Amino acid sequence: MSSQTVTPSALPGLLAEPPAGPIALCVPIATAAEAEAVVGALRGHRRRLARSCVGVAAVTADDGARAVLLDWAGRITCPLTVLPADADARGWLAGQLAVGLRGVRPRGGSRTVGLSPDLQDYIEAHFNPPADPIGAALVEATRARFPRGAGMCIGEDQGRVLKLLVELSGARHVVEVGTFTGTSSLWMARGLPPKGRLTCFELDPAPLELARTAWAEAGVAERITVELGPAAEGLARLPAAPCVDMAFVDADKEGYQTYLDLLLPRLRPGGLIVVDNTLWGGSVADARVDDVDTRALRRFNDRLAADPTLDVLLLSVGDGLTIVRRRPA
Repeated sequence: MSSQTVTPSALPGLLAEPPAGPIALCVPIATAAEAEAVVGALRGHRRRLARSCVGVAAVTADDGARAVLLDWAGRITCPLTVLPADADARGWLAGQLAVGLRGVRPRGGSRTVGLSPDLQDYIEAHFNPPADPIGAALVEATRARFPRGAGMCIGEDQGRVLKLLVELSGARHVVEVGTFTGTSSLWMARGLPPKGRLTCFELDPAPLELARTAWAEAGVAERITVELGPAAEGLARLPAAPCVDMAFVDADKEGYQTYLDLLLPRLRPGGLIVVDNTLWGGSVADARVDDVDTRALRRFNDRLAADPTLDVLLLSVGDGLTIVRRRPA
């Protein structure tokens, strides 16, 4: 593992022939034109990025360059953070190297923040019951069909936590905000009773083909309803009275507070809201990281921690899994 400083002009050549082991890159950028070139290089090498690069720190003082970089939609394939010109990128890059590759692991689990590969393998080897073949096949299919978004699949450890929470809470109506290819909904639907239902809100219909195939194979398709369109609009259409036993939120980070505001009045007393990516690769605790998503997650985490009506537990599972419980009256 190593970190390396590379100029925008040299970046395409490095990505064309990346090192065999995981690498983190620091790219000093002076202008918006250089930022465009960097984004073009990252866009052109997504597959290699997913296999070898654990993070890119773009260091710039130019507001136009920052805007170009923060607008890039590929940050999940290879985490990209934008730092001011006087920042030291070494801490953030070291954190990315410690976490390791964000790409999907062979058995379908995404890496947990701060865990070594050996410890992650040990955890997965001690699942009981053993690893799930349907979930693993779904992740591999996602990786082949949507390589840019494969990192959005939750790990099997997270899936097992979600299934257990559905079962322990006695949930009969679960809501999911952000479904993609259905790894999380697959696990939650398995935890529902026979007449339970899962309502999924998803913007993009394309990934749902893989989801529906996996749901059918697992025998849970009849429990799942998908509503296409903006999740905020779909949540607002739900009855205003408490009608949700549990919700899972894994969508755009700037929307997290809106989704929470819409879900809380619809959540039964004692119900749960589970939120993914609340550690964001460790960036939420690194003051040098100042991108849009990290700022949104910090505000969200702070808001939860300050709410006296909620029980909140932030777990270091996957990329951070927050469990919110609405206290019974």
